[in-house]
Amino acid sequence: MVVYLDVLFLVNFLMNYFIISICTAIVPNRSKYKRKILASILGGIYGVGIFIPEMNFMYSVISLFGFSVGLVAIIFCPCRFRDFLKILAVFYISTFMLSGG
Repeated sequence: MVVYLDVLFLVNFLMNYFIISICTAIVPNRSKYKRKILASILGGIYGVGIFIPEMNFMYSVISLFGFSVGLVAIIFCPCRFRDFLKILAVFYISTFMLSGG
């Protein structure tokens, strides 16, 4: 089986951007376009990282949770901690609904 990393990156980038766009539409907190692009790029890189054997530790539950918290922090912070938790919940709900996770 052949996996094209550029296609994998593009699919992950687009899905991340779509999920982030849904979150920004639901949450009244406005984020900048550059932050959305940066978080989507990082999400795309993270998705490609599954094919690097030395990076297997990145795909534990704790690492996945930490990475998603980091993405939300890049997009929506600075904000209050309580607002951040609400935004994180919207991010997870959006992700589960779109990805079927």
